[in-house]
Amino acid sequence: MEYFLLFLIYSFFGVGIEIIFTSIHDYIRYKDIALKGRSYLWMFLIYGCFGLIIKPLYPLISFIPFVIRGLIYTAIIFVGEFAYGFLLKLIIKKVPWEYKTRWSILGIVNLAYLPFWLLLSYILELIYRCFLKITIF
Repeated sequence: MEYFLLFLIYSFFGVGIEIIFTSIHDYIRYKDIALKGRSYLWMFLIYGCFGLIIKPLYPLISFIPFVIRGLIYTAIIFVGEFAYGFLLKLIIKKVPWEYKTRWSILGIVNLAYLPFWLLLSYILELIYRCFLKITIF
C-alpha cells in the first residue's frame, strides 16, 4: 500500500510540475500569456516510478551529501527517461516529448535539463522525507 501511495503522489506531483514548467517555458520563449502548460499521460508512469525507487534507495544513500545524492537521483531520472522513451519509440513508434536540441540523446533525453532535474530531485526527496514523518510510513 505504501508503494502505491508513493506512486500516486509522485505521479500527480511530477505531471503537475511539468505542466507548470512548460507554461512558464512557453511564456518566456514565446510570450504565451495563456500559460497553458502540457504533459502526457505517458509521464504518469515515469514520475510514479520515482516514488517506487526512492523508498528503498533513500535509506542507502541518505548519509551522502545532497550534491552527490542529487546527481544519483538525476542519473536515475535520465536513465529512466531514456529507457521509457526508447521503449515507447519501439512500441508506439514515437517519443511524445521528443527533444530537438544539440543537448539531446536520440531526442529522448535533454542533458540541458540537468539543473532542473537536480532541483526537482531535491524537492522529490523533501517530499519523501516529509512522508517518512507521517505514521503511515
